Amino acid sequence: MTTTLEPRTIDAQPAGQVPIARVSVLIFAVLFGWAMSLYPGWSRFDAGSVGHDFWRNFLCDLQSSELPDGRSNRAASLLVTAAVMTLLVGALLPTWWRIDASPRTVRIVRTLGLSTAMLLCLSAGELVLRLPFSHNVLTLTAGTFGLSAMGIVLVTSWRRAPRLTRVVAVLFLVAGVINITTYTAVQLGATLTLVVPASQRIALIGLLVWIALHERDQAQA
Repeated sequence: MTTTLEPRTIDAQPAGQVPIARVSVLIFAVLFGWAMSLYPGWSRFDAGSVGHDFWRNFLCDLQSSELPDGRSNRAASLLVTAAVMTLLVGALLPTWWRIDASPRTVRIVRTLGLSTAMLLCLSAGELVLRLPFSHNVLTLTAGTFGLSAMGIVLVTSWRRAPRLTRVVAVLFLVAGVINITTYTAVQLGATLTLVVPASQRIALIGLLVWIALHERDQAQA
């Protein structure tokens, strides 16, 4: 007697498994929104502004424990730092670590990812604890390393990604490159414009959406 076994589909994410990346994105959004609600006000475009302006304030404004005008921002600083660390540990590092590519590419992405993580921790220490590090150098280096790591991940997953995921990936990459380029130009003496903080926020939104879509796509593969 011959028994025929029915083929089984093995999901990338077993039924009942917690979608860690999407949970991390949700926690990030909640903590980030909470931090924005506590921000007392101040931006490089308007020192007398009240509250948080989504398109004018930088992420580092929220993460600074003390504003340039002397007011305390400790609560919002701790919240947004917790948000960044949650996203880093719950979504970004796993994404960089589990990249499906050649051994050499995997090593490059993991090295860039770990370097980004260490630089983000130093940046958090500089902003929250007011440690003696150069914020501009840390920001530019971490941003460049992180964007490079994500760019490689997006390229390697491009063929398997649905159209919506690809569109969000392009949005993130374009906004990220614009942000790094314009921020670098400002450090070299160019005039600060709204393009810099606005592109940072668009890149952040694109990253969060892509993470959620990417985990969903893997679960449905």
